Amino acid sequence: MLEAERKEYEGFLARNHRKASVTEEPIVHVHFRGTAEGSLVQMRVDDVCAEFDAESELVRWTLEQMRTYDPRTQRIVALAFDRRTILSDVLRAEGGARPDGA
Repeated sequence: MLEAERKEYEGFLARNHRKASVTEEPIVHVHFRGTAEGSLVQMRVDDVCAEFDAESELVRWTLEQMRTYDPRTQRIVALAFDRRTILSDVLRAEGGARPDGA
């Protein structure tokens, strides 16, 4: 069912993962399919709940990632296909970068 979306997501992630940075608070860097390539919107938990269907398993998974990752050493990148379909991954910060410069 999601095979085509997963392939598209893998390509998106390979091209755009470096655009997401670590933050002080839980943020997911979301690209909305159909918008300008490479544009990432930073969304907090409340934003995700307002924009997406929190009953969707994929949305709940993204929210769980936001609750459990370390925003100072990791980042979350996501591709949103619609209100119920969002694919996301937690990635390590590149080069150990932290928002406080430490």
